[in-house]
Amino acid sequence: MKNQLAVTPALVPANSSILIQRIEKKFPCNQYQVTNENGEVIRKGFIQDISRDFSISVRGMPDGIYFFIVGDNKERFTIV
Repeated sequence: MKNQLAVTPALVPANSSILIQRIEKKFPCNQYQVTNENGEVIRKGFIQDISRDFSISVRGMPDGIYFFIVGDNKERFTIV
């Protein structure tokens, strides 16, 4: 399956934010979650406008590998 999301930047400082960009015209739904590499939900929320890119804060999240998930779409990012 082709990636439907792009997380920018893929490597982020722990007090920054990430930009989530749509590859298709819109996100498949308005709910998202961030999980760690063990599958535990770290954050979840709602996308205000599924037809626009948006950003979320990763401030306070420890270094590690995370997944941003919207519907069936998942994109990996790393905090270092």
